[in-house]
Amino acid sequence: MKIFKRILLLLAVFVTVVIIHNYPKLNILAGYSAKSTATSVFLGERSLVFTDSTDNNFSPVHLATDAIDTITKSATASVFGLLTRKAIIREGLGSVLTLSKADENSPYLTPKRTKNKNKAMPYPLGDGPQKDTVFTNVDYEKLNTAVRSIFGERKSRAIVVLYKDQIIAEKYSEGFHKDSKILGWSMTKSVLSTVFGVLEHQQKIQLQDKAPIASWQNDPRKEITIHNLLQMNSGLEWDENYDEISDATKMLFLERDMTKM
Repeated sequence: MKIFKRILLLLAVFVTVVIIHNYPKLNILAGYSAKSTATSVFLGERSLVFTDSTDNNFSPVHLATDAIDTITKSATASVFGLLTRKAIIREGLGSVLTLSKADENSPYLTPKRTKNKNKAMPYPLGDGPQKDTVFTNVDYEKLNTAVRSIFGERKSRAIVVLYKDQIIAEKYSEGFHKDSKILGWSMTKSVLSTVFGVLEHQQKIQLQDKAPIASWQNDPRKEITIHNLLQMNSGLEWDENYDEISDATKMLFLERDMTKM
């Protein structure tokens, strides 16, 4: 009987140590799932069931239990009841992961975006049908074969191929279409670089200028340029490990202002 009690005690100690060691990681699971759910349901207009089966169905994120509140436009994710995270929708900003109750009602700035008023114009200036253009130098059969190969067992959502400002191929997985809102992930870096290129063309910035970050001006970081940051070669130390509490996961799930990381 004493041996049995000792085994139970050791097991309890082991389980406690495992929970304490891994508890911070639950922020990654619950944080990702809550934000993903809020984004998909309230911005992408997809159902919770569809979201859990397509966006939150991989290990270990699938361990989180998700719920939505259509009144407050918020989503919560809980991991075994040990830790719960919440994401809310903010006008003009999208899905925001909260760190405390106070975050839900804190004031925030709303971006002023210029929207295309003439949506009937053909792509790329509007949402209207584009000109029926066939390029003789494009092998459409090979192109379509390549596009189809990207889907299947892979988790591709959509692919659009552009050539000379024309869409020459596009395909979407089940449940998605040309107007679907989906996560851009690192594709956003390319979009942002393009925007900075436009600003330089308009002579509003110079990419070789030093990055205008006040806290960097009294140390070697003052030599980092805007171009360095856009090219991801600033030389700053950065731990991008999504399985642990790292620089990347702190930025995504534990910081109020991820731009300050």
